[in-house]
Amino acid sequence: LQIAIDAETKQLKAIAPIAGAPADLAGIQPGDVILAIDGVSTESLTLDEAAGRMRGPVGTEVTLQMQRALDGTVEDIDIVRDRIALNPVTTALRTAEDGTDIGYIRLSQFSANAADEMEEAIETLEEQEVTGYILDLRSSPGGLLYSSIDIARMWLEDGTIVTTVNRQ
Repeated sequence: LQIAIDAETKQLKAIAPIAGAPADLAGIQPGDVILAIDGVSTESLTLDEAAGRMRGPVGTEVTLQMQRALDGTVEDIDIVRDRIALNPVTTALRTAEDGTDIGYIRLSQFSANAADEMEEAIETLEEQEVTGYILDLRSSPGGLLYSSIDIARMWLEDGTIVTTVNRQ
């Protein structure tokens, strides 16, 4: 489960469950607020402390008290911890209404191996002679700057990708 502390509310929020991981299977949604972890309030926990409380041996259980983003209800969700494989890129071949093949690429985060996986995905779809692409970045929490630059360069032939400006 990718988490962050909301800058405005200071609450611990779910940014995005990792597809197929325990939090995703338990139904946690982006924007859900984590109120407590195994009965311990998250109000004064740092991000690292919260993550540490959620981690644990494979097969053990953690209970998250969640306030749902959708309707504001509060509920306890039991999650069985498991080893999580991070595959930041998933692909599919889609057919448009006019019969043309479209390559669908979902990028869940800009991790260390995301650029290599993106390159492989593009090559695989090119071999299938797609006529266009859908690049799905929804619910991506971001990630490594160098990875995002490498991926952006795959899609943009020229031009500035990143500019750094100091305070003055």
